[in-house]
Amino acid sequence: GEAVQTARRGDIVDRNGIIVATSLPTASLYADPKEIIDPVGAAQALREVFPAMERSALLAKLTQASRFVWIKRNLRPEEHFAVNRLGIPGLKFQPEYRRVYPHGREAAHVLGLANIDGQGIAGIEQQYNGLLSNSETVRLALDMRVQHMLREELGAAQKEFRAIGAAGLVLDAETGAVIAMVSLPDFDPNNPA
Repeated sequence: GEAVQTARRGDIVDRNGIIVATSLPTASLYADPKEIIDPVGAAQALREVFPAMERSALLAKLTQASRFVWIKRNLRPEEHFAVNRLGIPGLKFQPEYRRVYPHGREAAHVLGLANIDGQGIAGIEQQYNGLLSNSETVRLALDMRVQHMLREELGAAQKEFRAIGAAGLVLDAETGAVIAMVSLPDFDPNNPA
């Protein structure tokens, strides 16, 4: 790949304007291997900041015959600061956005999720990818207060009856609008792995 300036993905809000999906600015780290003078030293220094990364994998990235290689996407602020402090020429930052779901699991099946490149890959994120990619806000008929109550009740019933799953739907009887929709078990879109 190569560094591209990504537009901020639009927010998803519930019927009351409560944010259920948003994008926060972040920095991603990449390298220009042609500018890395001491790849072995650079790999070692980066391991201090990212102990989970393998030295051999880092070294392979830093010695590639290209002008661009991702080291790590969506750094936490302290990681950004630590890499900056290393002062290694050839290591550069790309401003990006990280998708955040403030209510976690609460509406995961409805919202779906966006991948690391900011493309919707499931649920509302995928269905309205075009609008969201153009930084437009998508307002849902969902009411997060009702969503929360439905999820709590279904979770309690699932536990009480030792069920492998549970699902529930609350509709507006006059319009047919989906006020709440829950399917258990669910997942945390902030940490889909």
